[in-house]
Amino acid sequence: MKRKIIYLIIISVILLFVINCASSKKWKQRKLEAQINYNTGIRYLNEKKYDLALNYLLRANELLPNDPMILNGLGLVYLGKGNAEVAQSYFEKAIKINDDIPEIHNNLSSAYIMLKRYEDAIKEADKALSDPLYMTPAYALFNKAMAYKGLNQIDKAIENLKRVIENSPANFVAHYQLANLYFEKKNYTKAIHHYRKCVELREDYWEGYWGLANAFYKNKQISDAVRILNHLIKNAPPASEIAIKAQALLDKLVKSK
Repeated sequence: MKRKIIYLIIISVILLFVINCASSKKWKQRKLEAQINYNTGIRYLNEKKYDLALNYLLRANELLPNDPMILNGLGLVYLGKGNAEVAQSYFEKAIKINDDIPEIHNNLSSAYIMLKRYEDAIKEADKALSDPLYMTPAYALFNKAMAYKGLNQIDKAIENLKRVIENSPANFVAHYQLANLYFEKKNYTKAIHHYRKCVELREDYWEGYWGLANAFYKNKQISDAVRILNHLIKNAPPASEIAIKAQALLDKLVKSK
Protein backbone atom coordinates (compact mmCIF):
# COMPACT_ATOMS: atom_id res chain seq x y z
CA MET A 1 0.00 0.00 0.00
CA LYS A 2 2.80 2.40 0.99
CA ARG A 3 4.63 1.58 -2.25
CA LYS A 4 1.46 2.34 -4.22
CA ILE A 5 1.08 5.73 -2.49
CA ILE A 6 4.74 6.59 -3.10
CA TYR A 7 4.36 5.54 -6.72
CA LEU A 8 1.26 7.76 -7.14
CA ILE A 9 3.11 10.71 -5.56
CA ILE A 10 6.06 10.24 -7.94
CA ILE A 11 3.71 10.03 -10.92
CA SER A 12 1.90 13.21 -9.78
CA VAL A 13 5.18 15.11 -9.40
CA ILE A 14 6.30 13.99 -12.86
CA LEU A 15 2.95 15.01 -14.40
CA LEU A 16 3.10 18.38 -12.66
CA PHE A 17 6.63 18.93 -13.97
CA VAL A 18 5.57 17.99 -17.52
CA ILE A 19 2.53 20.29 -17.35
CA ASN A 20 4.64 23.18 -16.03
CA CYS A 21 7.23 22.65 -18.76
CA ALA A 22 4.49 22.60 -21.42
CA SER A 23 2.91 25.76 -19.97
CA SER A 24 6.28 27.49 -19.84
CA LYS A 25 6.95 26.55 -23.44
CA LYS A 26 3.55 27.84 -24.55
CA TRP A 27 4.13 31.10 -22.63
CA LYS A 28 7.51 31.60 -24.31
CA GLN A 29 5.97 30.92 -27.72
CA ARG A 30 3.15 33.36 -26.93
CA LYS A 31 5.63 36.07 -25.88
CA LEU A 32 7.73 35.49 -28.99
CA GLU A 33 4.69 35.72 -31.28
CA ALA A 34 3.56 38.88 -29.49
CA GLN A 35 7.03 40.41 -29.92
CA ILE A 36 7.07 39.59 -33.65
CA ASN A 37 3.62 41.17 -34.11
CA TYR A 38 4.68 44.21 -32.04
CA ASN A 39 7.87 44.72 -34.07
CA THR A 40 5.96 44.44 -37.35
CA GLY A 41 3.28 46.83 -36.10
CA ILE A 42 5.87 49.43 -35.06
CA ARG A 43 7.58 49.13 -38.45
CA TYR A 44 4.28 49.88 -40.21
CA LEU A 45 3.62 52.69 -37.71
CA ASN A 46 6.96 54.30 -38.62
CA GLU A 47 5.97 54.04 -42.28
CA LYS A 48 2.60 55.70 -41.42
CA LYS A 49 0.70 52.64 -42.61
CA TYR A 50 -1.67 52.92 -39.70
CA ASP A 51 -4.25 50.27 -40.62
CA LEU A 52 -1.58 47.60 -41.08
CA ALA A 53 0.12 48.70 -37.86
CA LEU A 54 -3.18 48.47 -36.00
CA ASN A 55 -3.80 44.88 -37.15
CA TYR A 56 -0.43 43.66 -35.88
CA LEU A 57 -0.53 45.60 -32.62
CA LEU A 58 -4.05 44.39 -31.81
CA ARG A 59 -2.84 40.83 -32.36
CA ALA A 60 0.14 41.50 -30.07
CA ASN A 61 -2.25 42.86 -27.46
CA GLU A 62 -4.40 39.71 -27.67
CA LEU A 63 -1.34 37.56 -27.10
CA LEU A 64 0.16 39.72 -24.37
CA PRO A 65 -2.52 41.91 -22.78
CA ASN A 66 -1.52 44.67 -20.36
CA ASP A 67 1.95 45.13 -21.84
CA PRO A 68 2.60 48.89 -21.58
CA MET A 69 4.72 49.11 -24.74
CA ILE A 70 2.08 47.36 -26.85
CA LEU A 71 -0.58 49.68 -25.41
CA ASN A 72 1.70 52.63 -26.15
CA GLY A 73 2.06 51.44 -29.74
CA LEU A 74 -1.72 51.26 -30.11
CA GLY A 75 -1.99 54.77 -28.70
CA LEU A 76 0.53 56.02 -31.27
CA VAL A 77 -1.43 54.42 -34.11
CA TYR A 78 -4.63 56.17 -33.06
CA LEU A 79 -2.70 59.42 -32.58
CA GLY A 80 -1.43 59.07 -36.16
CA LYS A 81 -4.99 58.40 -37.36
CA GLY A 82 -6.14 61.60 -35.62
CA ASN A 83 -8.24 59.87 -32.96
CA ALA A 84 -6.81 61.52 -29.84
CA GLU A 85 -9.51 60.24 -27.46
CA VAL A 86 -8.78 56.58 -28.19
CA ALA A 87 -5.04 57.29 -28.14
CA GLN A 88 -5.44 58.92 -24.72
CA SER A 89 -7.21 55.85 -23.34
CA TYR A 90 -4.38 53.53 -24.42
CA PHE A 91 -1.65 55.82 -23.04
CA GLU A 92 -3.47 56.19 -19.72
CA LYS A 93 -3.93 52.41 -19.45
CA ALA A 94 -0.21 51.89 -20.16
CA ILE A 95 0.74 54.43 -17.48
CA LYS A 96 -1.50 52.69 -14.91
CA ILE A 97 0.48 49.50 -15.52
CA ASN A 98 3.90 51.20 -15.53
CA ASP A 99 4.25 54.85 -14.50
CA ASP A 100 8.02 54.94 -15.11
CA ILE A 101 8.23 55.18 -18.91
CA PRO A 102 8.78 58.86 -19.82
CA GLU A 103 8.04 58.35 -23.53
CA ILE A 104 4.48 57.28 -22.72
CA HIS A 105 3.93 60.34 -20.54
CA ASN A 106 5.04 62.53 -23.44
CA ASN A 107 2.83 60.64 -25.89
CA LEU A 108 -0.11 61.29 -23.55
CA SER A 109 0.94 64.95 -23.58
CA SER A 110 0.63 64.89 -27.40
CA ALA A 111 -2.88 63.44 -27.15
CA TYR A 112 -3.88 66.12 -24.63
CA ILE A 113 -2.61 68.84 -27.00
CA MET A 114 -4.82 67.45 -29.77
CA LEU A 115 -7.74 67.50 -27.32
CA LYS A 116 -6.84 71.10 -26.29
CA ARG A 117 -6.21 69.99 -22.70
CA TYR A 118 -3.14 72.17 -22.58
CA GLU A 119 -2.53 72.28 -18.83
CA ASP A 120 -2.71 68.47 -18.64
CA ALA A 121 -0.33 68.30 -21.60
CA ILE A 122 2.23 70.43 -19.74
CA LYS A 123 1.96 68.21 -16.64
CA GLU A 124 2.60 65.04 -18.65
CA ALA A 125 5.52 66.60 -20.52
CA ASP A 126 7.01 67.67 -17.18
CA LYS A 127 6.68 64.10 -15.89
CA ALA A 128 8.70 62.91 -18.89
CA LEU A 129 11.31 65.63 -18.34
CA SER A 130 11.64 64.74 -14.65
CA ASP A 131 13.19 61.38 -15.59
CA PRO A 132 16.99 61.86 -15.81
CA LEU A 133 17.18 58.83 -18.13
CA TYR A 134 14.74 60.29 -20.69
CA MET A 135 16.70 60.24 -23.93
CA THR A 136 14.65 62.68 -26.04
CA PRO A 137 13.82 65.73 -23.89
CA ALA A 138 13.40 67.88 -27.03
CA TYR A 139 10.09 66.10 -27.74
CA ALA A 140 8.65 66.97 -24.33
CA LEU A 141 9.95 70.55 -24.53
CA PHE A 142 8.27 70.88 -27.94
CA ASN A 143 4.99 69.64 -26.48
CA LYS A 144 5.27 72.16 -23.65
CA ALA A 145 5.84 74.91 -26.22
CA MET A 146 2.76 73.91 -28.23
CA ALA A 147 0.66 73.70 -25.06
CA TYR A 148 1.77 77.17 -23.96
CA LYS A 149 0.97 78.42 -27.47
CA GLY A 150 -2.50 76.93 -27.08
CA LEU A 151 -2.86 78.78 -23.78
CA ASN A 152 -1.71 81.97 -25.56
CA GLN A 153 1.33 82.20 -23.27
CA ILE A 154 3.60 83.11 -26.15
CA ASP A 155 6.72 84.04 -24.17
CA LYS A 156 6.72 80.64 -22.42
CA ALA A 157 6.18 78.94 -25.76
CA ILE A 158 9.19 80.80 -27.20
CA GLU A 159 11.30 79.90 -24.15
CA ASN A 160 10.56 76.20 -24.58
CA LEU A 161 11.17 76.24 -28.33
CA LYS A 162 14.57 77.80 -27.70
CA ARG A 163 15.31 74.92 -25.34
CA VAL A 164 14.20 72.45 -28.01
CA ILE A 165 16.72 73.96 -30.44
CA GLU A 166 19.46 73.86 -27.79
CA ASN A 167 18.78 70.13 -27.33
CA SER A 168 18.14 69.39 -30.99
CA PRO A 169 19.67 72.04 -33.32
CA ALA A 170 18.54 70.21 -36.47
CA ASN A 171 14.86 70.29 -35.47
CA PHE A 172 13.47 72.24 -38.42
CA VAL A 173 9.90 72.14 -37.10
CA ALA A 174 11.00 73.88 -33.90
CA HIS A 175 12.65 76.63 -35.97
CA TYR A 176 9.45 76.94 -38.02
CA GLN A 177 7.20 77.19 -34.97
CA LEU A 178 9.56 79.68 -33.30
CA ALA A 179 9.56 81.79 -36.46
CA ASN A 180 5.74 81.75 -36.46
CA LEU A 181 5.67 83.03 -32.89
CA TYR A 182 8.14 85.83 -33.65
CA PHE A 183 6.02 86.68 -36.71
CA GLU A 184 2.95 86.97 -34.46
CA LYS A 185 4.91 89.31 -32.20
CA LYS A 186 5.89 91.34 -35.31
CA ASN A 187 9.56 90.64 -34.69
CA TYR A 188 10.19 90.00 -38.37
CA THR A 189 13.99 90.00 -38.13
CA LYS A 190 13.98 87.03 -35.73
CA ALA A 191 11.20 85.37 -37.72
CA ILE A 192 13.33 85.62 -40.88
CA HIS A 193 16.30 84.09 -39.07
CA HIS A 194 14.36 81.01 -37.94
CA TYR A 195 12.45 80.56 -41.21
CA ARG A 196 15.83 80.57 -42.94
CA LYS A 197 17.18 77.96 -40.52
CA CYS A 198 14.06 75.87 -41.12
CA VAL A 199 14.46 75.73 -44.91
CA GLU A 200 18.22 75.25 -44.66
CA LEU A 201 17.56 72.14 -42.59
CA ARG A 202 14.66 70.93 -44.76
CA GLU A 203 14.84 72.21 -48.33
CA ASP A 204 11.38 70.94 -49.31
CA TYR A 205 9.51 72.37 -46.32
CA TRP A 206 7.34 74.70 -48.38
CA GLU A 207 5.53 76.18 -45.38
CA GLY A 208 8.91 77.49 -44.24
CA TYR A 209 9.47 79.29 -47.55
CA TRP A 210 5.94 80.72 -47.39
CA GLY A 211 6.60 82.04 -43.89
CA LEU A 212 9.98 83.44 -45.00
CA ALA A 213 8.43 85.27 -47.97
CA ASN A 214 5.77 86.82 -45.75
CA ALA A 215 8.33 87.86 -43.13
CA PHE A 216 10.43 89.55 -45.83
CA TYR A 217 7.28 91.27 -47.13
CA LYS A 218 6.28 92.53 -43.67
CA ASN A 219 9.86 93.67 -43.07
CA LYS A 220 9.69 95.68 -46.35
CA GLN A 221 12.38 93.52 -47.99
CA ILE A 222 10.35 93.21 -51.17
CA SER A 223 13.08 91.95 -53.50
CA ASP A 224 13.86 89.12 -51.04
CA ALA A 225 10.16 88.29 -50.77
CA VAL A 226 9.87 88.12 -54.59
CA ARG A 227 12.95 85.87 -54.80
CA ILE A 228 11.54 83.40 -52.25
CA LEU A 229 8.09 83.42 -53.87
CA ASN A 230 9.59 82.63 -57.28
CA HIS A 231 11.56 79.75 -55.72
CA LEU A 232 8.39 78.46 -54.06
CA ILE A 233 6.30 78.65 -57.24
CA LYS A 234 9.03 76.91 -59.24
CA ASN A 235 9.70 74.07 -56.79
CA ALA A 236 6.54 73.43 -54.76
CA PRO A 237 4.04 70.85 -56.07
CA PRO A 238 2.16 72.43 -59.01
CA ALA A 239 -1.37 73.68 -58.25
CA SER A 240 -0.86 73.03 -54.54
CA GLU A 241 -2.53 75.46 -52.14
CA ILE A 242 0.80 76.95 -51.08
CA ALA A 243 1.91 77.48 -54.71
CA ILE A 244 -1.39 79.22 -55.49
CA LYS A 245 -1.00 81.49 -52.43
CA ALA A 246 2.59 82.26 -53.43
CA GLN A 247 1.51 83.22 -56.96
CA ALA A 248 -1.25 85.48 -55.60
CA LEU A 249 1.19 87.31 -53.29
CA LEU A 250 3.78 87.58 -56.07
CA ASP A 251 1.18 89.12 -58.41
CA LYS A 252 0.26 91.60 -55.71
CA LEU A 253 3.88 92.63 -55.17
CA VAL A 254 4.57 92.98 -58.91
CA LYS A 255 1.49 95.17 -59.39
CA SER A 256 2.45 97.39 -56.46
CA LYS A 257 5.87 98.22 -57.99
